[in-house]
Amino acid sequence: MKALDPSRGLRPGELPRFLAWEALLTIRAALEPTIDRDLKARCGLPFTWFDVLFQLNQVPKQRLLMHELAAALLLSKSGLTRLVDRIEEADLVRREALDGRSTYVAMTHAGMTAFKRAMPFVQASIRHHFARHIHDAEIAVVEPVLTRIARAARHQGTHVPPHAKDQQGQSQSTTRLGALRK
Repeated sequence: MKALDPSRGLRPGELPRFLAWEALLTIRAALEPTIDRDLKARCGLPFTWFDVLFQLNQVPKQRLLMHELAAALLLSKSGLTRLVDRIEEADLVRREALDGRSTYVAMTHAGMTAFKRAMPFVQASIRHHFARHIHDAEIAVVEPVLTRIARAARHQGTHVPPHAKDQQGQSQSTTRLGALRK
């Protein structure tokens, strides 16, 4: 059987865009488990837990409604429920009932301690595995392009949580790991 040419059916100029997509898939598939292993080895904290704590750290009172947190993490409500169950068992978050239908997820003191301990390791891991491969002359192009694509992807079928908007109602350029800018 003859292999299908992946560029077949593409319009002129599209091949580099499809190669960029393939590169993004490779980056995520390769680096997410690597960063997860680094963080578990150094802090005993899975990257998914860190991501929850990161999102909670970004908002006043370090708490979000379950549906807001699910939207911020791009998770289903049931997937978030299972994740929060595990993090709550470790006493890093707690649920706070708002009314009969809504529940907040709030970071505990232990959660803030774990987050503060983990942040330098996450920053170092991202620096080592990702950021160092972007040259200074490239970042002025790479960051806005990836941010624009991420914003468009987030808006396709998902709700942007209120805390991910600035005072003018515009989505901030990064909501997942924006603290790397600090």
